[in-house]
Amino acid sequence: MPNINILDKSIFNRIAAGEVVEKPASVVKELVENSIDAGAKFITIEIVGGGIKKIRVTDDGMDKDNLPKAFLPHATSKISCLDDLDKIGTLGFRGEALSSIASVAKITALSKTKNSESGTKIHIEGGEVLEISEAGCVDGTSITVEDLFYNVPARAKFLRKPKTEESEITNLISRLILANPKIAISFNCNKFKRCNLHNLWCKCNWKFDSCWIHLSKHYFRWRFYWSSIFHKTKQNLSNNYNKW
Repeated sequence: MPNINILDKSIFNRIAAGEVVEKPASVVKELVENSIDAGAKFITIEIVGGGIKKIRVTDDGMDKDNLPKAFLPHATSKISCLDDLDKIGTLGFRGEALSSIASVAKITALSKTKNSESGTKIHIEGGEVLEISEAGCVDGTSITVEDLFYNVPARAKFLRKPKTEESEITNLISRLILANPKIAISFNCNKFKRCNLHNLWCKCNWKFDSCWIHLSKHYFRWRFYWSSIFHKTKQNLSNNYNKW
């Protein structure tokens, strides 16, 4: 009978990553939902290479003492006791997302609050914390995820082309923007701004207007068609009546 082994942290984090992180869009979803749950008012998402090469999510900020704890497994601010499980009102609560992402990518996180003179920087590769130090940075929290699945070639092989991954991330962010109108969310792709709340609403309004114009054209075209047939028929009947 084989022995029962206690798995190492690096192994069970990578197993958990398989459940949480399937593709770059999964990383964006987890990071943005974390920001929303934290009460962020401003969120910026940046991707390079379809999110495979680089993903960066920036929001309002986090206490520097909480930054290292955020990447520990089962570390969460959503629940603190058993009773909290019966009244969950957040998008996530298990505290597995950041530690799972960190186990299959290279992460650099910077955080600074308005009342702090300096910020905190943490660098993680493959689940191992390589650096925690003070750093100069602007107010807010910025989490950069690079080289997704660099240490899991089997998973990296099934990633799709960057344009396909980029398209899925764009669709995801469009839905997040519409679902959270009180949060200023912007999206930059390959250093070009692709989407924000104003642009998305303008796009939706333009589609609605163009659709209405298209339907109106058909309506008036058919109305004119049947009106012309009616008048021609009426005229023919009157001409025949006069002949009689």
